[in-house]
Amino acid sequence: MKGTKVMREDITFESDGNRLLGHLFLPEGLAAREKVPAVVVVGPVSSTKGQVPAVYAERLANLGYAALAFDHAGYGDSEGFPRSDEDPFAKVEEIKNAVSFLTLRPRVDAERIAAVGVCGGGGYAPAAAVADRRIKAVATASGLPDLRATIKPPRTGEPSWPPQAPHASSTRPRAARPTSPSSPTESWTCGGRTPRGST
Repeated sequence: MKGTKVMREDITFESDGNRLLGHLFLPEGLAAREKVPAVVVVGPVSSTKGQVPAVYAERLANLGYAALAFDHAGYGDSEGFPRSDEDPFAKVEEIKNAVSFLTLRPRVDAERIAAVGVCGGGGYAPAAAVADRRIKAVATASGLPDLRATIKPPRTGEPSWPPQAPHASSTRPRAARPTSPSSPTESWTCGGRTPRGST
């Protein structure tokens, strides 16, 4: 089935009273009643279904999976207010509701559902899998496990950060970490500061 052509279906499902819109990518040429494993693709913070999630979902469908890319509530074409609100707890619930949607699809093997998270989605997908045992596997790429913990107001003498930084820091003050190297021998990674040259 590798290298198969892909078809895209526009779909909707509900999450917390909001109608979420997505694209379900499926391999073409499935036999009657054939079911395939499925993947929920969760993109970077603020991404929409037509961006990074679509690239991953289309490639996964090309490899024989059913792959769902969707707009989280408040993003893209999905309902939800406030717009562009980065709410990790809501996003985890939306991933779980995406899994519920997939389990009802006739071409999806409900016993073989996975999640792929990219950047911010690399934090949300594993969190959803911990809470939802229907997610049997998780893969991440450039995972950013806790966005709010990586934003902190600047210290004296450091460059200014975006206006939302004080709000993010006050949300989780114990978890906030410096977001820039404190010396030229350190590099910034998604997980914090790392001495250069270390693995």
